[in-house]
Amino acid sequence: MGSAMVGKDTLLILDPSDIRKKYAKKMQYLAKVHDGSEDEIGSGYWTCNVVATEIQDSRIVPLVGRLYSADALSLSVRITRY
Repeated sequence: MGSAMVGKDTLLILDPSDIRKKYAKKMQYLAKVHDGSEDEIGSGYWTCNVVATEIQDSRIVPLVGRLYSADALSLSVRITRY
């Protein structure tokens, strides 16, 4: 597991982002997100990812990845946990 590689000096990097579903017409809990790539508001989901790395290492270890909707704040779908 990735968490076994986390030590006291490991950097944990939080990446709040979004996944835009530009062509989706109807998906459960589809919400409004800001698409930073195109600098506009569109339909999609928010993501929250955590990765680990060491200062002198080029490896990035994914630890947690979650997808959630602002329209269903109680809903948090775990898509990946390493």
